[in-house]
Amino acid sequence: METTDVSAENQLGVVVIYCNSNSVDVYTQIFNLVPIEDCTAKGICAAIKNSFHDKGISMNNLIWYSSDTTNAMFGCKDSVVALLKEDHPSVIAVRCTCSCHMKHLCASYACLKLSTSLEDMLKNIDVHFSVPVKGFIIVKKNFKISVKF
Repeated sequence: METTDVSAENQLGVVVIYCNSNSVDVYTQIFNLVPIEDCTAKGICAAIKNSFHDKGISMNNLIWYSSDTTNAMFGCKDSVVALLKEDHPSVIAVRCTCSCHMKHLCASYACLKLSTSLEDMLKNIDVHFSVPVKGFIIVKKNFKISVKF
């Protein structure tokens, strides 16, 4: 998903769904959030490939791709899907006709209902995790949480 943050910087959110080969557990996780300047299909496709490469994961592990249905993502020629399929023809491309957009609209509307201080805290919570132990102590101190490692 391509998004723009409050600083007006374009970013590509890469979300992965994967399973543990030793169990039947399935996980959904934000894999990467990459600042991008080139929001064309070629730029987005390159950012996706670089995300996998930077983490040492082969693109051959990509089985499924899904996004909204804009021409840049799902067009017949020069779209992200077309470019991914050039190198990886077995990738299954699934169109999110409305669900991605609907989820984004719902989240945006929900944020409008939050108090400004709560919204700011949620948007900036990652800053507290820039130093993992310090961030965890701050969050644990202010919220009742339990984390199992």
